[in-house]
Amino acid sequence: MEESSVKKTPAFHPPLKMNEILVSRKKPRVVYLKRVHELFFGLGQKEVILQGIGAAVQMTVDLALSVQESYAGITFETVNTFTMPLRDIKEDGSDQVRFNSGICIKLLKD
Repeated sequence: MEESSVKKTPAFHPPLKMNEILVSRKKPRVVYLKRVHELFFGLGQKEVILQGIGAAVQMTVDLALSVQESYAGITFETVNTFTMPLRDIKEDGSDQVRFNSGICIKLLKD
């Protein structure tokens, strides 16, 4: 029995709003910390939403905890988890669906 190769397609996500940050493992955490700081203190946003999918879930949680520890007055409003279907394309052209976990954390500034 021979395995066919599978082309993994990226997860679909709608365009982000100004106060949303999609966390990935490709960028260092300090980049996201600077962006959160800019949104809260530079642009005056009252809430920032952090989103992470798959391997970035842990980094998203760590980032939210770092922000809360670093800045007084930043609190968690909501933490939601979800499962996202991802479509892969097999070598023979057929589709395969797999599921990936995600997290959405809303931070508020008092």
